[in-house]
Amino acid sequence: MVKPIKYVDERIVIYSQDHWNLFKEKRKKAIKILQCLNMDYAILHGSVARGDVNLDSDVEIAITQPIPIYEIITKLEFSGFEIHHFELVMATPKTTPKLYIYLDEFEEQVITIPLRKLSRIEEEFYKFSGCLTLQELLQDKRVPGVNKKLLLIIPIENGHIEKSVIGNE
Repeated sequence: MVKPIKYVDERIVIYSQDHWNLFKEKRKKAIKILQCLNMDYAILHGSVARGDVNLDSDVEIAITQPIPIYEIITKLEFSGFEIHHFELVMATPKTTPKLYIYLDEFEEQVITIPLRKLSRIEEEFYKFSGCLTLQELLQDKRVPGVNKKLLLIIPIENGHIEKSVIGNE
């Protein structure tokens, strides 16, 4: 379980060459999926968009508009992806149900598809966590966003700055 962290001051994290290599590897996977989907409303979000990846980081692709699921499955299979399994998730009774498509047994590569229109807050979550389009990903951009520890990650040239959002909402 990931617990929120509250730093008194901000912290600078400098990435090692191993970190950059892992980051590039996960980005290549994201690019391949986004190119396969070829949709304006498919985005990468989370640590791979921000840059603060680790070995357990998922390549998280979100479709932000409800679309027929068969369209996604057809595109994935046509491009050579194997669908490992599906999961239907409804975080709370008031949130939009989403279909999670896992592309590997370790659940490292996942695509989420809303089954109805997302609420404004649900759409904003992707921006809150940091998100990129395929075009931005191909430009090698990184974006600020908040991680599961409730730390704001601000990319800098050789790493990132971390600031707690607790008390700074």
